[in-house]
Amino acid sequence: MAMSRDEEVERQLTNMINFIMEEAKEKADEIRIKGDEEFSIEKTNIIQAAKQKINEDFENKCKALNVERRITYSNHLNKSRLAQLRAKEQAIQAIFSEVQDKLITLSQDQGKYKELLENLIVQVEKRKLRLDASELLELGKYKELLENLIVQGLLSMMEQEVSIVCREEDHDIVNSTISNVSSKFKELTGIQPKLTISTEHRLAPGPQAGKQGVACSGGVVLSARQGRIMSNNTLEQRLVLASENMLPLIRMKLFGRSETRKFIS
Repeated sequence: MAMSRDEEVERQLTNMINFIMEEAKEKADEIRIKGDEEFSIEKTNIIQAAKQKINEDFENKCKALNVERRITYSNHLNKSRLAQLRAKEQAIQAIFSEVQDKLITLSQDQGKYKELLENLIVQVEKRKLRLDASELLELGKYKELLENLIVQGLLSMMEQEVSIVCREEDHDIVNSTISNVSSKFKELTGIQPKLTISTEHRLAPGPQAGKQGVACSGGVVLSARQGRIMSNNTLEQRLVLASENMLPLIRMKLFGRSETRKFIS
């Protein structure tokens, strides 16, 4: 039985719909598969990026921790070194303080160590007088000491007219040395000096127990050409010079040779 025209049209429409649906289904499957693949790739990329960021953060934190640890170690090491240096400096200053205290009695001692004084005079005659702290502490006769200090000062200045500044209590002692000093200086240099003791300027008096203020343990200051040329030969100044020259030796005696120091002098 032949189909009517309407039935034929409906059949064709049904076939077309089924074909379109099948094509759509296939296309949808392709889109889904492609979407799943892209999702998987993007998911992998996101995970890898997150892992990389986590690793970088962890590495940065480790580096920061190491830097902080080094800084802390360096700070503690520096504090330890500073404490060690302070302790060494205190020990050295204690030695110098003890020497300074002994200088107080030097100008009052009038009776010993003639042999040492003779050696000092020989050094002066050779124009090589250098008093260090040990010699000063052993020195017994203050008059001879002043005489040698004045001669040394004159030799360093090489001036004819020189004013001597001393403590008021040393005025008579210094005055009694003028003749011998002049003779020695002329013998060594051929220059006849004109020495005067200043009464306008005085060194500070000797230290006294219970009294504060500036004090001078002894010695002299020489002045020439209206104060433009000076030679400081006070006992305190000689101690400063001796301490500066002997400081490396004192450090080595107290603490041994430094492992980081390459040269001794």
